Amino acid sequence: MPWNPVSTPAMLGLSSGFGLMVYLLTTGDMLGERSVVLFLVHNVNLVFHEAGHWIFGIFGNETLTVFGGSLNQVLVPLAAALSFWWRRDAAGFAFGAFWTFENFLDVAVYMADARALVMPLIGGLGDDAHDWRNLFFRFNLIDRDTVIAGRTRVAGWAGMLGVWAWFVMRWSAGRV
Repeated sequence: MPWNPVSTPAMLGLSSGFGLMVYLLTTGDMLGERSVVLFLVHNVNLVFHEAGHWIFGIFGNETLTVFGGSLNQVLVPLAAALSFWWRRDAAGFAFGAFWTFENFLDVAVYMADARALVMPLIGGLGDDAHDWRNLFFRFNLIDRDTVIAGRTRVAGWAGMLGVWAWFVMRWSAGRV
Protein backbone atom coordinates (compact mmCIF):
# COMPACT_ATOMS: atom_id res chain seq x y z
CA MET A 1 0.00 0.00 0.00
CA PRO A 2 1.51 3.36 -0.98
CA TRP A 3 2.11 6.19 1.47
CA ASN A 4 -0.42 9.00 1.58
CA PRO A 5 1.00 12.17 0.03
CA VAL A 6 2.57 14.74 2.35
CA SER A 7 1.11 18.22 1.97
CA THR A 8 3.40 21.22 1.86
CA PRO A 9 1.83 22.72 5.02
CA ALA A 10 2.40 19.42 6.85
CA MET A 11 6.02 19.27 5.67
CA LEU A 12 6.66 22.89 6.64
CA GLY A 13 4.95 22.58 10.04
CA LEU A 14 6.58 19.31 11.04
CA SER A 15 9.97 20.34 9.69
CA SER A 16 9.73 23.57 11.69
CA GLY A 17 9.01 21.54 14.82
CA PHE A 18 11.85 19.13 14.08
CA GLY A 19 14.19 22.03 13.43
CA LEU A 20 13.21 23.71 16.69
CA MET A 21 13.80 20.49 18.62
CA VAL A 22 17.20 19.94 17.00
CA TYR A 23 18.15 23.53 17.77
CA LEU A 24 17.00 23.28 21.39
CA LEU A 25 18.63 19.89 21.92
CA THR A 26 21.96 21.17 20.60
CA THR A 27 21.90 24.49 22.46
CA GLY A 28 19.78 23.91 25.55
CA ASP A 29 19.97 22.07 28.82
CA MET A 30 17.93 18.95 28.11
CA LEU A 31 16.82 18.35 31.68
CA GLY A 32 16.98 21.90 32.95
CA GLU A 33 14.39 24.62 32.87
CA ARG A 34 16.32 26.90 30.48
CA SER A 35 14.10 25.68 27.64
CA VAL A 36 10.40 25.47 28.39
CA VAL A 37 9.86 23.28 25.32
CA LEU A 38 12.52 20.74 26.32
CA PHE A 39 11.29 20.83 29.91
CA LEU A 40 7.74 20.03 28.77
CA VAL A 41 8.85 17.29 26.36
CA HIS A 42 11.01 15.73 29.05
CA ASN A 43 8.14 15.75 31.53
CA VAL A 44 5.81 14.04 29.05
CA ASN A 45 8.52 11.41 28.46
CA LEU A 46 8.98 11.11 32.23
CA VAL A 47 5.31 10.22 32.73
CA PHE A 48 5.69 7.30 30.30
CA HIS A 49 8.99 6.35 31.97
CA GLU A 50 7.47 6.15 35.44
CA ALA A 51 4.38 4.31 34.16
CA GLY A 52 6.70 1.73 32.60
CA HIS A 53 7.97 0.66 36.02
CA TRP A 54 4.41 -0.14 37.06
CA ILE A 55 3.41 -1.74 33.76
CA PHE A 56 6.45 -4.01 33.49
CA GLY A 57 6.42 -4.62 37.24
CA ILE A 58 3.30 -6.73 36.67
CA PHE A 59 5.53 -9.49 35.31
CA GLY A 60 7.29 -9.83 38.66
CA ASN A 61 10.81 -9.64 37.26
CA GLU A 62 12.94 -7.08 39.11
CA THR A 63 15.25 -6.40 36.17
CA LEU A 64 12.32 -5.88 33.80
CA THR A 65 10.66 -3.60 36.34
CA VAL A 66 13.77 -1.40 36.54
CA PHE A 67 14.34 -1.46 32.76
CA GLY A 68 10.61 -0.98 32.13
CA GLY A 69 10.79 2.76 32.71
CA SER A 70 13.19 3.48 29.87
CA LEU A 71 11.64 0.74 27.75
CA ASN A 72 8.14 2.20 28.05
CA GLN A 73 9.49 5.69 27.42
CA VAL A 74 10.62 4.47 23.99
CA LEU A 75 7.74 2.05 23.31
CA VAL A 76 4.92 4.59 23.69
CA PRO A 77 6.07 6.89 20.87
CA LEU A 78 7.11 3.82 18.85
CA ALA A 79 3.55 2.48 19.15
CA ALA A 80 2.26 5.84 17.90
CA ALA A 81 4.71 5.73 14.98
CA LEU A 82 3.71 2.18 14.06
CA SER A 83 0.02 3.10 14.16
CA PHE A 84 0.65 5.81 11.57
CA TRP A 85 2.92 3.50 9.56
CA TRP A 86 0.13 0.95 9.20
CA ARG A 87 -2.17 3.71 7.97
CA ARG A 88 0.60 4.94 5.64
CA ASP A 89 0.39 8.43 7.14
CA ALA A 90 3.90 9.80 6.56
CA ALA A 91 3.48 12.91 8.73
CA GLY A 92 2.13 10.96 11.71
CA PHE A 93 4.78 8.28 11.30
CA ALA A 94 7.56 10.88 11.09
CA PHE A 95 6.29 12.61 14.22
CA GLY A 96 6.12 9.35 16.19
CA ALA A 97 9.47 8.09 14.94
CA PHE A 98 11.20 11.41 15.63
CA TRP A 99 9.72 11.37 19.15
CA THR A 100 10.91 7.78 19.61
CA PHE A 101 14.48 8.69 18.73
CA GLU A 102 14.33 11.87 20.85
CA ASN A 103 13.69 9.55 23.78
CA PHE A 104 16.99 7.82 23.05
CA LEU A 105 18.66 11.14 23.94
CA ASP A 106 16.66 11.37 27.15
CA VAL A 107 17.57 7.80 28.11
CA ALA A 108 21.24 8.45 27.21
CA VAL A 109 21.37 11.33 29.69
CA TYR A 110 20.06 8.97 32.41
CA MET A 111 22.56 6.25 31.41
CA ALA A 112 25.49 8.67 31.50
CA ASP A 113 24.53 9.63 35.04
CA ALA A 114 24.93 6.09 36.41
CA ARG A 115 28.27 6.85 38.05
CA ALA A 116 28.07 10.63 38.30
CA LEU A 117 24.72 10.57 40.15
CA VAL A 118 24.07 14.26 39.48
CA MET A 119 20.48 14.00 38.22
CA PRO A 120 17.78 14.54 40.82
CA LEU A 121 15.50 11.51 41.01
CA ILE A 122 11.73 11.63 41.34
CA GLY A 123 10.61 12.15 44.92
CA GLY A 124 14.15 12.73 46.15
CA LEU A 125 14.95 9.02 46.05
CA GLY A 126 18.51 8.00 46.83
CA ASP A 127 21.25 6.60 44.61
CA ASP A 128 19.92 3.06 45.06
CA ALA A 129 16.83 4.05 43.04
CA HIS A 130 18.84 5.09 39.94
CA ASP A 131 17.61 2.71 37.20
CA TRP A 132 20.67 2.72 35.00
CA ARG A 133 23.08 2.53 37.93
CA ASN A 134 21.25 -0.60 39.06
CA LEU A 135 21.13 -2.09 35.57
CA PHE A 136 24.77 -1.38 34.78
CA PHE A 137 25.88 -2.84 38.12
CA ARG A 138 23.63 -5.86 37.60
CA PHE A 139 25.26 -6.61 34.23
CA ASN A 140 28.77 -5.54 35.27
CA LEU A 141 28.74 -2.61 32.82
CA ILE A 142 29.05 0.29 35.24
CA ASP A 143 32.47 1.23 33.89
CA ARG A 144 30.94 1.44 30.37
CA ASP A 145 28.02 3.73 31.29
CA THR A 146 29.22 6.74 29.33
CA VAL A 147 30.24 4.62 26.31
CA ILE A 148 26.81 2.97 26.15
CA ALA A 149 25.16 6.35 26.72
CA GLY A 150 27.22 7.85 23.90
CA ARG A 151 26.18 5.13 21.47
CA THR A 152 22.55 5.52 22.53
CA ARG A 153 22.87 9.27 21.93
CA VAL A 154 24.36 8.68 18.45
CA ALA A 155 21.50 6.29 17.62
CA GLY A 156 19.01 8.93 18.77
CA TRP A 157 20.55 11.68 16.64
CA ALA A 158 20.92 9.40 13.61
CA GLY A 159 17.32 8.30 13.97
CA MET A 160 15.90 11.81 14.36
CA LEU A 161 17.84 13.21 11.42
CA GLY A 162 17.14 10.12 9.31
CA VAL A 163 13.40 10.35 9.97
CA TRP A 164 13.41 14.03 9.11
CA ALA A 165 15.27 13.35 5.84
CA TRP A 166 12.86 10.49 5.00
CA PHE A 167 9.88 12.78 5.65
CA VAL A 168 11.23 15.50 3.37
CA MET A 169 11.88 12.85 0.68
CA ARG A 170 8.27 11.60 1.02
CA TRP A 171 7.06 15.17 0.53
CA SER A 172 9.40 15.67 -2.42
CA ALA A 173 8.31 12.39 -4.05
CA GLY A 174 4.70 13.59 -4.04
CA ARG A 175 5.60 16.81 -5.82
CA VAL A 176 6.92 15.15 -9.00
